Amino acid sequence: DECLERLWAADEMANSSPDQSWIIRDTVRGIATLMGGVVQVMQRNFVKGGYNICRSWLWLRVLKERALDFEGKERKLLRSLALFALGLLDILLSLLPRSVLKAASFLGGTEGDRDAGLGKLLTCWREGGLFATYGALVWTGYQVDTKTFLNEPTTAQELQILQEVISWSKQTYPDGVFFALLEANFAASQRDVTRSLVIYDRCQQHVTELRGLDWLLNYKRGVYELVRLNFAAAATYFENSIQIYVQVGRRSMVPFMAMYCYLCNRIITNHNLWDSKGDSDPDERGDTVVAQADAKRMLSLVREYKDMDKKNWGYKDRWAFDMLEEYCPDASEEIDAASHPTKTIMAEQSGCPILDMVESMCLRMRCTPWMDESRAERLVELLRTSGTAGDSSPVKIRIKTCGLFAHLELDRQQYEASLQWCKKGLSLARNDDESECQTNDHVNDASYVALLQYIQAFILFRRGELLASQHTASQLEEQLKKEGRLQHYILFKTNILKKELDRSSLQNCTGGNESGDEDNKGYVRTEVTARSQHQENLAVKEGETIKWDWAVQSRDIGFSVAFRPLSSEGEGNPQVISTVHRHAAEDGPLADQFTAKTEGKLLFVWDNSFSYLRSKSIIFRIEPLCREIEVVS
Repeated sequence: DECLERLWAADEMANSSPDQSWIIRDTVRGIATLMGGVVQVMQRNFVKGGYNICRSWLWLRVLKERALDFEGKERKLLRSLALFALGLLDILLSLLPRSVLKAASFLGGTEGDRDAGLGKLLTCWREGGLFATYGALVWTGYQVDTKTFLNEPTTAQELQILQEVISWSKQTYPDGVFFALLEANFAASQRDVTRSLVIYDRCQQHVTELRGLDWLLNYKRGVYELVRLNFAAAATYFENSIQIYVQVGRRSMVPFMAMYCYLCNRIITNHNLWDSKGDSDPDERGDTVVAQADAKRMLSLVREYKDMDKKNWGYKDRWAFDMLEEYCPDASEEIDAASHPTKTIMAEQSGCPILDMVESMCLRMRCTPWMDESRAERLVELLRTSGTAGDSSPVKIRIKTCGLFAHLELDRQQYEASLQWCKKGLSLARNDDESECQTNDHVNDASYVALLQYIQAFILFRRGELLASQHTASQLEEQLKKEGRLQHYILFKTNILKKELDRSSLQNCTGGNESGDEDNKGYVRTEVTARSQHQENLAVKEGETIKWDWAVQSRDIGFSVAFRPLSSEGEGNPQVISTVHRHAAEDGPLADQFTAKTEGKLLFVWDNSFSYLRSKSIIFRIEPLCREIEVVS
C-alpha cells in the first residue's frame, strides 16, 4: 500500500508540471501507472492492475514516437529509458489475458509482443545507457524465474547470453546482491543447488543491516534446503525469517512462514527422517522429538496471529489460517501468549503435511524443477508412501494427490507419466457424485480439477496435439468459473496457453498435409458443404502406421475410415476400420491410428449428406506429414 501511495504521488507531481509538452512528464506518468498496475496485480487486484498496465500506454507511447530515435544531447538517456520502459510494457502486456487487453486496444495501445519486449531489454543492456542495469535485471529475471513458472525451455542462445550477463554483473557489481540472487536461481535451474547455497553465503555478509533482504535470503535458503529434502534445515531458515519480521514489528508473512515450519517439522516426525539416509549431516535432519515440539510451537504461533486485530492479511497468510483449520479443526480456545508462549491448545492433528508441502513446493515456491533425478524420485516416494492416492482416502484428497503427482512428473519432463496422473484424477472427478467442490474447504477445492486439466492441455500442446489441447482448454475455462484457492495461479497460466494456441494458427490453417507448417503442426481446415462428403485417400506401405486426429468446429458430422488392400490382382474391397454416425463438436476431437498389414490405401470420409442447409467446418491432421494425399471431390 505504501508503494502504491508513492507511485500515485509521483504521478500527481508529474501531472501538475506546468510544461505539458515535456517528454519526461509523460514518461514519469507512464512508468508510475505501469508500476502501479504491477503492484496491484501482485496484490491480486487483477482488474485494476491490468487496466493500469494497459493505461500506461497513454503516456509511454511518447517514448516510442519521440524517444527511441531522439536526436539531441539527451539521446542516450532517453533511448535507454525508452528501451527499458517499452520492453517492460511489452512483456507485461503479453502476459495479461485477452479480456483485459481489450482496454489497451480501446486506449489505442498494443497487445504486447513478449519476444520484442525481451529484445528491447537486451538492447537496453548492450547499449550501456543509464537503464542498462535495470534492463539486464528484468531480462535475467524473466529467463531465470518467469520461464520456470511458465514451464518454458531456455534455448542454447539464451543460456549463452545469461552467462554473459552474469559475467558482466560480477565485473560491474562485484558485491551486488540482486544479480547474485538471480545467479543463484540460475544455478538452481541448472540443478546445481550447492552452488546456489555458496552464492547465498557470499551475499549474507552484505545484508545484515538490510532486514528486508536478510528476510529474503533466509526464506530462499529454506527453499533451497527443501530442494535438497533437508526439512530440518529448511525449518530453521524459515524460522530465522520469522524472527527478522518479528524484530522489526511486521506481522505479515509471519503466519505463512510459521506454517512452512510446522509442515517441515511434521514431515520429520511422520516419516522419521532424522535417521534416514541422505546427503545431510544427522544434526541437520533433526530429532523427531524436537521436531514434534517445534511443530506444536509453530501451530500455536499461527493461531496467535490469526486472533490478532488485523483485517488486511495477505493471501499467503490467509492460506496459513486455512491450513490451521485443516490441521487443528477444533482449536476454538484462545491462547494466552504471555502465560503459555509455547503451549498449543488443539484437537488431534489431522491432514497430510507432505501433501501440503509438495503443493507449496510445486505451486508457490516453484522449486521442484530444481531437483536432480534422485531427489525428485525421493520426493515422489515420500508422497506415494503417504497413502493419499489410495482408495481409502477421500475422493477430493485423491484428486489433489493426482494433481501434485502430475505436476511433479511435468517438472521432471516425464510427460507420459504426467498425463496418466491427469487421466486418473479427472476420471475420479467425473465419477464422484459430489464433484461440485465447496469453496470454503481447501481440500474440496474446484481448482485441483482445473490444475489437472491445465497440465493435460499444456502437455498435449507441447506434443503438437493442438485439437485435443484446445478442447481441454475449453473445458478448463468452464472449470475456472468456480472459485478455488489456486484459481488465479491456473487462470494466469491458462491465458498464456490460450495465446500460444491462438498463435498456432489452428483456426486459420489451410492448405494440404504436405505444407509442413510449423505453427499449425500440419493441421488442415476444410469446409464440407451441405448434402455432400469430403474424402481423403492415402496410399500406405506394408507395416506402416498412420495416425490421425480431427474435430468438427460446430454441430456434428459423420466420419469413417476404411482400408482398401492392394495386391498383384488389383485393389480389394474396403475394410471398415472405424465409423462414427454423427460426432458432435462438444465431444471434442477424435484420434486413432492404423498399422497396415499389407500395401493399400486408407479412405477417410467426412459425411455431411444428412444436412440439407448447413456446411460443416472440420480440422484434421493425418500423420506422418509430408505425404501426398489424394482429395476426392
